[in-house]
Amino acid sequence: MNKHSYLITLVPLRLLFLLVLSLMVVSMQGQDENVVSLDYKKAPLSKTLDTLRTYTKDYNITFVHNDIEHLQVTLRAINQTIPDAVELICKGQPVKVKIKGKDIIVKYLPDRDRTIALWGHVRDSFTKHGILGAKISLINEDGVVLDTTRTWQPNNDRDDAVYRFEVPVAPRKYRFLAEHPDYDSTSVEYSLRHVARNDFFDVPHTFMQKKTLQLNGGDLGEVVVKATKVQMVYRGDTLVYNADAFNVP
Repeated sequence: MNKHSYLITLVPLRLLFLLVLSLMVVSMQGQDENVVSLDYKKAPLSKTLDTLRTYTKDYNITFVHNDIEHLQVTLRAINQTIPDAVELICKGQPVKVKIKGKDIIVKYLPDRDRTIALWGHVRDSFTKHGILGAKISLINEDGVVLDTTRTWQPNNDRDDAVYRFEVPVAPRKYRFLAEHPDYDSTSVEYSLRHVARNDFFDVPHTFMQKKTLQLNGGDLGEVVVKATKVQMVYRGDTLVYNADAFNVP
């Protein structure tokens, strides 16, 4: 074997040795269950913690999934221990991280300034058309009126009338009282529970019945005029009959 052939053989062997060594280092890092690299972009906080929890066997990571699933994480970090990784993931989030030995507890701290929209619809109980201008009162469990508004027509939809309230993100029970001069007052109830990533909820529809008018005519000698029920009405392209309005012998 000449000098040139020896050099040609030596170089590939050296490269092979370095390649094997690098693979051993990568393998050793991959076997360490307490060192991780993070790369998240708008990932749910609950899923990132779930990933760490399934990756490590030495640490117990505890959190309430529903409380933090609406929070998002964008982060990139290399070779972090499990406790440090949890701290980095939760940094800047409305949560508190408590580490005691091998136990890591992530507790959600509700944002008291956060609100959520509650949308409602008010309709005639028979025609199902929206009732515009109805006064809506938002009432808490103690019977205190928190706010009032009136229904309006959304997106030029003549068959609908809506209202909207902004309430704090907290488990609470509300009552929505609807009032209109031509209708009997009606109310519906709604309980706000887990909000998660939602930014609004629909309140059950309010269906109001028209008042029965009774007029006393003094000059005519106690003449009583009673309103009759609507016998038919157009709903879109369909003619709807009210069977209760017809007197059938």
